[in-house]
Amino acid sequence: MTAKQKFSILIKQLAKRHSLHLDTEKVFCKGRKWRLDYCFPDLMIAVEYEGIFANKSRHTTISGFTGDVEKYNMATAMGYKLFRATAKDYIKTLDLIEQTILNTKTNEQLQNRTNGEE
Repeated sequence: MTAKQKFSILIKQLAKRHSLHLDTEKVFCKGRKWRLDYCFPDLMIAVEYEGIFANKSRHTTISGFTGDVEKYNMATAMGYKLFRATAKDYIKTLDLIEQTILNTKTNEQLQNRTNGEE
């Protein structure tokens, strides 16, 4: 099993553990064909799995890398918290994503209490 396959299984388990909807290949910008590899839309968390370790990857060309940067900047400008994972660091990245999920949920609960919604 490849690291990418393991990552896919683990991020789906993370979504289930926190009762979150997880989109894959989510189109996020009207007028562009850009897709986010994984997205927790309710929390505006986007995750890109970088295939830089593949034998042939567009991510390692100047134009491919530049296109990725443009996409990542747009996702960030639209309010997404963007995480990037590779075969070498995907476990650490998943830990950071989970911490962000927990922090976001805590902040939402505090906001709801402040607004008298809970």
